[in-house]
Amino acid sequence: YLQYVLMGQMGALRQEKAWSRIYNAFQRTEKSLRKLPDESLIESSKNWGERHQRGRRMRVYWSGALMFLKADIALREKSNGQTGLNDILLKLNHCCINGSKIWQGQNLVKQLDHLSASNIFSELHSEFSNSTHFPQYDDAFKKLGIILPGNSESKLVIKQDSIAHSIMQ
Repeated sequence: YLQYVLMGQMGALRQEKAWSRIYNAFQRTEKSLRKLPDESLIESSKNWGERHQRGRRMRVYWSGALMFLKADIALREKSNGQTGLNDILLKLNHCCINGSKIWQGQNLVKQLDHLSASNIFSELHSEFSNSTHFPQYDDAFKKLGIILPGNSESKLVIKQDSIAHSIMQ
């Protein structure tokens, strides 16, 4: 998620292209999971070296990206646009990152909750870890203020004064 946000913020990609790449990656991941057995995300990460390795890797990687996208939206909604994921990650970097510490998932989630004065990260982590399918993402794009390609649009459209627009600034 952040790789495309940063490319959009830096001007290496137009906003529409950055959001399209994120959306397309979610779609590709969802399609790749049709070949996988039903298993939780935790099981997918543990079974990553077995059959359907690429599908599992896509699921783990892009589930994390979607989790952080949803966290970014929730942070911005909670703070009326004053705080986003980038602000919390900057706080994490200032307080807690050094070359010797290796973060385990649950500890990182707890620290992000603490830094954001919320339960956003732990709630999403729990939801995603236990899911046996790729989480729904169209609702996140609606909250972002993005009109997806479909019936009325041939390509993704970003509404002015939307969360999506402010994220790319």
